[in-house]
Amino acid sequence: MDFQPSHVGYGFHPTDEVLVNHYLRLKMLGGHEQDVSIIEEVNVCDYEPWELPGLIGNQDPNDPKCYFFSPRSYKHANSHRVNTKTEGGFWKLTCKDRIVKAKATKEHIATKKTMVFYQKSVPNGVRTNWIMHEYHPTFSFHNQIQLHLKSFRDYDGTGDYNPDAALQYPYGNM
Repeated sequence: MDFQPSHVGYGFHPTDEVLVNHYLRLKMLGGHEQDVSIIEEVNVCDYEPWELPGLIGNQDPNDPKCYFFSPRSYKHANSHRVNTKTEGGFWKLTCKDRIVKAKATKEHIATKKTMVFYQKSVPNGVRTNWIMHEYHPTFSFHNQIQLHLKSFRDYDGTGDYNPDAALQYPYGNM
């Protein structure tokens, strides 16, 4: 289903709590596809970050943020080390984990990790302006698949890859 705004000014701007307690929880429970269909399932390390906005069908392609469910991918079959490499670079953690709490109960429902994309490989990576927030829920279900919700933003706002863009990370809400 392609994005079809029903009203002028329509946008998909969920809070962290809604992303985790509604969309991620329903997806992990195997809920009705129409309930979570606005968020695509994509292995994000199969793509460069500037390719990801082109993969969304149910979100506004002009929105500076896009959201994906992504299965957990490991570096090796028997490893607990998570794969963050793409063909052209890697995602690097940039700051300490943040706690996502339910507004009404103050219950810890997820951990939010912030990563920045670097082109090339370690140790010669060149920082870009692509940011990923990865949500790790505190809840789990028997026989669930390992899924994480990821949101992306090109913080120069163009949606295009620009190697000359400012490489300063604006520490603020996304």
